[in-house]
Amino acid sequence: MRATASRLQEAGLPSIFDAVTSLNPILIQELQTAPEPMQREVLDFLLFIKARRPQTRGIAHTPQICGGDACVAGTRIPVWSLEQTRRLGFSEERILSNYPTLQREDLAAAWEYVRANPEEIEKAIALNEED
Repeated sequence: MRATASRLQEAGLPSIFDAVTSLNPILIQELQTAPEPMQREVLDFLLFIKARRPQTRGIAHTPQICGGDACVAGTRIPVWSLEQTRRLGFSEERILSNYPTLQREDLAAAWEYVRANPEEIEKAIALNEED
């Protein structure tokens, strides 16, 4: 069980049982009494799922994408556009529904970027309003 606990800790999961709390309580009870090899198989599966989940991307400037404007990394979604949408009164939930590839963490990164670079964002919004 120590090897399993160590792998869980490395993956940022408190325990295999915390990792599956959304599962049916009967399944959790079965996992708690399962032999360690089976627990390891379940852990491997959970780590596989975690690895496949999109990670927070951050913000990037790529010269060939959106004229080099700051975008959510790996997308063509400019930070200034998200900020303009927010200023128009869209909630985060509505923004996320309009941009299904984004996660809350992406918006948090965008809002942090806006706070750190207000002049750049204001200029981009102004330039794009003229179009």
